[in-house]
Amino acid sequence: MRQVFPFSDTIRPYGPILLGLVLLLHAILVIPVALLAPTEKNLSLIWLMIVICLPFDLIGLYITVRHMGQVILTDEAIILQRWGREQRLLYNEITDIQPRDRHIPPNLVFHAPSRTLRFSRMLENFPQFYATLEQQIPTIINTMLVPGTLPGKLQVTRSFWSSRAALLVILLAVAGLISLALGYDTAQQTLRPTAFLLTLLIGVGLTIAALIGELDPSQPWHLLISSQSIEAFYLLGQKKQWPTEAIEQIQLREEKSTTSLDTAHIPIVKRSVVIEFKEQPPLILAEKRANDFGYAPEQIYTYLHRLYAQYLSSSRGERTMDANQSQANSLIQQAQEWQKQSNYAKAIEAYEQAIALFPPYASFNLIVGDLYFRLQNYTAASQAYWAVLETIPEHAQAWSSLGQCLLLLKQVSKAVEAFDHAVEIDDQLVEAWYYGALAYGYLGQIQETKERLQRALQLRPDWEAVARQEPLLKAHLPSS
Repeated sequence: MRQVFPFSDTIRPYGPILLGLVLLLHAILVIPVALLAPTEKNLSLIWLMIVICLPFDLIGLYITVRHMGQVILTDEAIILQRWGREQRLLYNEITDIQPRDRHIPPNLVFHAPSRTLRFSRMLENFPQFYATLEQQIPTIINTMLVPGTLPGKLQVTRSFWSSRAALLVILLAVAGLISLALGYDTAQQTLRPTAFLLTLLIGVGLTIAALIGELDPSQPWHLLISSQSIEAFYLLGQKKQWPTEAIEQIQLREEKSTTSLDTAHIPIVKRSVVIEFKEQPPLILAEKRANDFGYAPEQIYTYLHRLYAQYLSSSRGERTMDANQSQANSLIQQAQEWQKQSNYAKAIEAYEQAIALFPPYASFNLIVGDLYFRLQNYTAASQAYWAVLETIPEHAQAWSSLGQCLLLLKQVSKAVEAFDHAVEIDDQLVEAWYYGALAYGYLGQIQETKERLQRALQLRPDWEAVARQEPLLKAHLPSS
């Protein structure tokens, strides 16, 4: 397979058009005046015009450079070609996928241990591109929407600060150049202090105002999330805290809009996470700030919904919960009957309905995961195991089962982490040692593979016959 997706022709022309308009302005006004009437006053105005046009030159150049090139999908890798250079990322190297970032248009970012591949979502026929990727990486959508364990503290990432620092330097540089242009007396060839300082102060003031608007004081700088409370810290030192018992509802809201820079098949959809509390104003986390934290809104929503499921349910009242538990018990019995009859699809449906009705039964997700595994739906199985770990982080069997799913989904690095978690919790879990050895074998880490395989065979010597059928492990066994 080799499919080529060029960057969109819809947005690329805006860069050359903007550059062309600026050059045309120079050709009509700046060059004739400089050649025909080069008075000191006119030269000062020309210098001012050049400085004012400079940001538009940079924007036009940025758009032109950013949207040249193409993305190629093969059976093994994603290839980004731009300006004669090529970046290649193998599917099995991908450890994380960031669905969007702060750029316009947004990027789709693929992270791997050795590199990060970033390309614009403004591609020709983006839906086909995305569908093809979904076939090559079965977990692409679920990686975006289903988190593992988010940290207890969400805060803006280092890239946020670096991008804002760059913006500040550019704005201050432009303000300084304009101040020099307006404050310089060409006749006396001296700098007028009053005019220079006044212009500079105005420029710095506008820069600070623009930066504060970009930082958005209405959004929290960081969040502390725990099973007891949610704490939000804001730019001006304000702090808000809500006990988890006050949580009434958690929503993922969507706002759809269009722009002249859009292609017909990529609408702009902004998502925000809304946490509603009893008798208090809601906490609204905008998509932009969620991205500043390094996560998609869907990830934060899913995590919060799982973490606080019991409080969301308890807000309905004890009588509702009692009724739900009774109905959930019936569904569990029905699911067990379906399971005995090997009707796994219906059993899964009944288990999931029971868990939805009565969240304290979330531990049944382990059985749901096992059933999905039997049906070879490893993506759904991994989601079920994650659900167990959200409520019981020290569940060794869930970590081991998750690792097997990730291994089959070719997310080898994440599988290694899962197996390592499992054996840290329970060092007698033979399957975690065995499949951990296999995962390290795929990564080419010989010593780790050998140590884990030896530990697995100490616990279960009869597994040696199985290991001899696996080429990655056979080399570490004594010759028979």
